[in-house]
Amino acid sequence: MGFWTPSIPTDLVVLSGCETALGKNLRGKGSWGSPTAFSMLAPHRLLATLWPVEDQATAELIQRFYHGLLHDGLRPSAALRQAQTEMRLGRRWHLPNDWAAFVLQGDWSGWGG
Repeated sequence: MGFWTPSIPTDLVVLSGCETALGKNLRGKGSWGSPTAFSMLAPHRLLATLWPVEDQATAELIQRFYHGLLHDGLRPSAALRQAQTEMRLGRRWHLPNDWAAFVLQGDWSGWGG
């Protein structure tokens, strides 16, 4: 009997908590964590973080990200780039620690697959 893998009917999963892009190395299995688990559930893209992120800066970046997606009609990669650029050029959250932890994994080319 094979391993059954359910599917998530979505193109994008956003994990805005601390270090959600990191995994734990398991002997003989490689890195295992949120990205691995979600990739098995088949979303096309995963937005996650590489290090601890500050709550208010995260809320601002995610708001800008979704504005780019839903209001400006940008692809996820372009929406993330735009949100990070706006944060970098702003006064309050201009340091990389505030915006650079966010990475997009998976298919960057566009919606659908």
